[in-house]
Amino acid sequence: MKDSNSGGRTSGEGSFSPYDYSLLELKLINAFGTNIDIDLIYGEINLYEDLFSNVINGDILLTDSNNIFNLLNMHGNEFISLSFSTPGMARYQKIFRIFKISDYSLRGTSNATFKIHFCSEEFLLNQQYYVSRSFKETRLSDVVKIIARNILKIPETKLPNELIEESTLLLNPEKNPLIIPNLKPFEAINWIASFTVSKLDLSPGFFFFETINGYSFKSLSTLYNAPIKKTISYSPKNDDFFESVGSKHDKLDEMEFKQVFDVLDNINNGAYASELLKLDVMNRTTEFEQFGSNRSTIKTLNDYLPFNYAKNRLGNSLNQASAYVKMFPKFQDNLASQWLLMRAARIALLNNTRLHIDIPGDSSISVGDIVNVKIPKNDAQTDSNNITLDPIMSGKYLITGLRHQLLDDKYFCHAQLCKDSMNLNLNYSPPFNSGWNLAINS
Repeated sequence: MKDSNSGGRTSGEGSFSPYDYSLLELKLINAFGTNIDIDLIYGEINLYEDLFSNVINGDILLTDSNNIFNLLNMHGNEFISLSFSTPGMARYQKIFRIFKISDYSLRGTSNATFKIHFCSEEFLLNQQYYVSRSFKETRLSDVVKIIARNILKIPETKLPNELIEESTLLLNPEKNPLIIPNLKPFEAINWIASFTVSKLDLSPGFFFFETINGYSFKSLSTLYNAPIKKTISYSPKNDDFFESVGSKHDKLDEMEFKQVFDVLDNINNGAYASELLKLDVMNRTTEFEQFGSNRSTIKTLNDYLPFNYAKNRLGNSLNQASAYVKMFPKFQDNLASQWLLMRAARIALLNNTRLHIDIPGDSSISVGDIVNVKIPKNDAQTDSNNITLDPIMSGKYLITGLRHQLLDDKYFCHAQLCKDSMNLNLNYSPPFNSGWNLAINS
């Protein structure tokens, strides 16, 4: 509920609910410097973070009886200053650029409702400018920094050096400079991210994304190595047995797995195995390279990959037979074998298990954080102090999508969690006379 003292929402004096929050500032700012507080007239605020997107965006539903729309002469050169927090947690504070007004409706002569859409200022700049030049920097991470800071003018406070992971050295950039052919800045950065290799473990899989802490350019390996940000326990409603599991703020009474696994998608996207066909057009030759996920040393979220070595009727396991073939021109120093197939496998495996959760609002979590999810086995549990967890469903997940939803009296976080591995070892081959062998040959 709304806290009249702080301009935020709480459940009342001396009492806190897991869904409480304090709205510290909600203000419209126009191009002429006029500021108007709108903290008393909003119905809903949504903020969206996405690992596969570059910026934060959101929307606010307003009910306007004070003619704010005309007072500010709103036309697209306005900003929103937003600040809120949850009790005892970090403050979420940021200024956004308004880019759209939709769903404008009038009721009577003095009551209007409309939705304001906003995003980070850098996204509008991204639509207006292009990158068309060559770079002779020795690291791709340095090129990303130049584009972000020199072209988009992202200040160092929003893109600190510690959030830019260092990549491997390029071979002979003076002779073979990186050429960006008239791409928008974020397009250029995303293209570079697709073939950047981490200095830490020589693995690909980089993303450029924004959280409340600023912009980050990081690999999946670095994200996976981060400490657990939050532990969430599944605790069904009205079940006294699980009542002691976790605090109210960290409990789930329901959850939805959007996908537990999809072998067909994984095969077609190169999660298990893939082949690289390198074409040398000058010498009219071809080379093949094979990649199998089990042979890589890439970092995973949990201990074991989500497949085993069971063979099909042709004698091949999932990581041996590939329907995912990539063709790539072979030229000096492109090093495609170091990143192309492994990146495809990492992203495909990351999407292997996808879980959607709705939890009480938490202003301290962001996309890219690690969440430890505890799900009890779906069987009879007798000892509440020693609950057996499901080794397939439980484990560490990466937050890949996050929606902060602030309503009139409650604050929710809707999160998309993904994981590429599990805590159950499937690394075995069924015996010859097992039901598996009978089934594949039937």
